[in-house]
Amino acid sequence: LLRKNLFRLFCILLVLTIAGALGGGTALAQSSIDAVIHYVEGTPSANKIAYDVTAYISVVDSAGNPIKDLKPEDFTVAEDSQKVELLSAELAKDAPISLVLLLDTSGTMSGPGIAAAKTAASNFIAGLNPEDYVAVVTFNETATTIIDFTTDHNAARNELSLVDATRGAGTCLYDAAYQAVQMTATVPSGRRAVALFTDGVDETSSGATCSIHSADDVINLASESGTRAPLYTLGMGNNVDQKTLQRLAQDTGGRFFYSPDANQLDAIFFRLSDTLRSQYAL
Repeated sequence: LLRKNLFRLFCILLVLTIAGALGGGTALAQSSIDAVIHYVEGTPSANKIAYDVTAYISVVDSAGNPIKDLKPEDFTVAEDSQKVELLSAELAKDAPISLVLLLDTSGTMSGPGIAAAKTAASNFIAGLNPEDYVAVVTFNETATTIIDFTTDHNAARNELSLVDATRGAGTCLYDAAYQAVQMTATVPSGRRAVALFTDGVDETSSGATCSIHSADDVINLASESGTRAPLYTLGMGNNVDQKTLQRLAQDTGGRFFYSPDANQLDAIFFRLSDTLRSQYAL
């Protein structure tokens, strides 16, 4: 309950002081900027009866590119219209993260699609910090944990290299996302997230709904106190439900990335990596 309330507090009351940030002709001179709250954590203070609160946020320009040169004075936090002292605000690029990489292996991924996705995902894992934990889960009509949370990124990449799409299989997208969020709940503290890649919608090979759970079920679970985890959704091709993938990301504190074809998968996985490494810890 604490974490959920803290998240709501920051979502409502975190403000960027735009006037100060836009001064000096810096890279912030954009038509608009946006702050995305990814994760809020409260831990009991060692020195007083209170909680130390850390919020991980991203600040992006109008093109969706992370802004990386903000200072503590560029942020204002208020509670009940009263300014709250901000002890620090700095990039958290080295703060460890526990991430579930969820990869679509349905029938529509067969051929060049799965090959390109594996290469891009493998490069993404290679770029993680040594202290980062990653789990790899594949899904079609069922979800399969290829490797559980590990800091052995070479082992994760080796297991990923053995993955293949299943011809004729459907896409139980929401059930897989729900399971991935549940996995993150086993991580006791710190940053955690789900990166979901798909080229389709939630359906069986015959076109019927595949998942037991709904998109709302996933959002609600990912927003609860003990299971809070932002979803970073990556969609490829013309058949993805961009609107729903964007909602899954936006309503859980993540971001949505789109690639029109397999040729741009490396680029969107790089943008995901850049986003994770460009978060501020307030």
